[in-house]
Amino acid sequence: MTNEFEWAANFEQVKRDPRHAFARVVTFFRLPMSIDRRQGTKVSANEYIEIFTGLPEMVTVLVRVDRGSYWVLSRETFRAPSAPDAEFYDPTLAEIISDRAITEDEQAQAHLALQPLIDSTRYLIQTRF
Repeated sequence: MTNEFEWAANFEQVKRDPRHAFARVVTFFRLPMSIDRRQGTKVSANEYIEIFTGLPEMVTVLVRVDRGSYWVLSRETFRAPSAPDAEFYDPTLAEIISDRAITEDEQAQAHLALQPLIDSTRYLIQTRF
């Protein structure tokens, strides 16, 4: 993966989980996190999670971690098929996905449905970056 700016480095996951629609991308920002980057739900003293839909039958999760002198952003998009017989069908996610923005309650439901996958990303960021 290319790095366009000297203040950021991108890393793309080589082997992805079958639930991922695309490879997970982690960006290491070599500067402090600004206030405008602290978006989403604050899940710990230095972690923020944002969940939204942007593509049909997919849910995107952004995890931001503030490390003081630098910060890390993870972007991953999960498959959320709406057909009950589809692989990786999750009734909670199927109910949420649409062409509109999801509500705060729906974000919380998606967070619970994707919790193990989100925690895997949080662990990766905490141990590798």
